[in-house]
Amino acid sequence: MTEKNKNAVVAALTLSLSACASLSQEPSWSAPENNDSRVLIYRVSGSHSSAVNAYFGTQEHYVVGIRPNQYSVVTVPSGEHSFRVGSGSSSSAVTINATLTPDETLCLKVKSNPAQWIGAIIPLLAIGIPTFNSEIVECPDQEELSEFALVESV
Repeated sequence: MTEKNKNAVVAALTLSLSACASLSQEPSWSAPENNDSRVLIYRVSGSHSSAVNAYFGTQEHYVVGIRPNQYSVVTVPSGEHSFRVGSGSSSSAVTINATLTPDETLCLKVKSNPAQWIGAIIPLLAIGIPTFNSEIVECPDQEELSEFALVESV
C-alpha cells in the first residue's frame, strides 16, 4: 500500500470514528403557532445498531436522538419539509420528504438498515450506506406507544 493510500485510509477511519451528531434547535421550528403539525418518530428494537442513536431533524439540524423502544414528538410548522434520519456518523442519512397540513401528525418508524452489515466486512463501504431505514406509517395507538419511552427534543 502506498503512503498516499495509507493516509487516505487513516483519514477515512478517523472521520468515521470521530463523527458524531450534535442536537440543536431548528430555527424555523422555534416559534409554535396554532397551525403547527407534529412528527412522531419511533424506533423499534433489535438488530446491529442498538447502541447507536437514530437522529431526526432537517438537512441542517438534528433535534432529537432516539434509541430502540423510544419515541419523540416534534412540533413543526405546516408545509413542505425535507426531514432526515441518520446516525450522526459518516454514514448517509435517509431523507423523508413530506407535506404536512395544519394539526396533522406524521408518523415515522425507524429501524436498523440490514445493508449496514456490509460494514462489518468492508468498513469503508458502510460510509455510503444509511444506518437506518425510515418509513411513513400509520400512527401507533396509545397501547402500542406505551411500550416505548418518550424522549424530549431540544
